[in-house]
Amino acid sequence: MNAFTPRHYLFAPLPCVLLCVLLVAPVLAQTEATDAPTQPQIQAQVDSTMKHLDLTSEQEDPVRSILENSFTQRLATLEKHGLSPQALQQGERPGFRTRLRLKRDMDKLRSDTKKQLKAVLTDEQLTAWETLEASRQAQMRERMSGTN
Repeated sequence: MNAFTPRHYLFAPLPCVLLCVLLVAPVLAQTEATDAPTQPQIQAQVDSTMKHLDLTSEQEDPVRSILENSFTQRLATLEKHGLSPQALQQGERPGFRTRLRLKRDMDKLRSDTKKQLKAVLTDEQLTAWETLEASRQAQMRERMSGTN
């Protein structure tokens, strides 16, 4: 009698599939973990913005707090709309309606951040921040439209 019956053929690839899953899963987990923006990346954005604003020592802590909160909320807003900075860099483009909703949400965040900063910054510093924001908006539009 033959030791291999037809149902044995169904289970023959199982060890290979399990081995592939065990080898690939850690790589995928590592990739997902590195896709999310990290605290150091947020800090780098905050530090860069603060350098351009020429802050006094009394302004540094409140402005840092406002900017950290703002950048964290922006990343959460991107995720809410199914986007990530990495996906945009890799060429993924959101649909028209998603871009409209994202713009609405980002404009609200920008407005809220401006109100908070207005209480702490001088007029010149606020103008410098607005210039940085306009530049960031232009870069985001380029990434969204795919024109680099």
